Amino acid sequence: MPSGTSTTIKVPTILRDRIAVRAKEKDTTLAGAIEDALNAAEDAQFWTQVQQTMLPGEGVRHAEKLSGSLKDRGEPEEWNFDDYPQ
Repeated sequence: MPSGTSTTIKVPTILRDRIAVRAKEKDTTLAGAIEDALNAAEDAQFWTQVQQTMLPGEGVRHAEKLSGSLKDRGEPEEWNFDDYPQ
């Protein structure tokens, strides 16, 4: 965790105790446990977005916009070897 200024936050005692248990399990500080939880939530959100992009329907249409046509499996419709210097 980057060092720098710090602040105090108020959380319910029950939540603080849950964070403390997680911190002890991971051998880190309360701040480290909070940071780990935020990182895990951000990773999960990212992979959910990736999954939604790859699902049939709107996700596929979005992926096609990004990559051209999925029907050609990434292959050009015609190979033109004149386009490639020897």
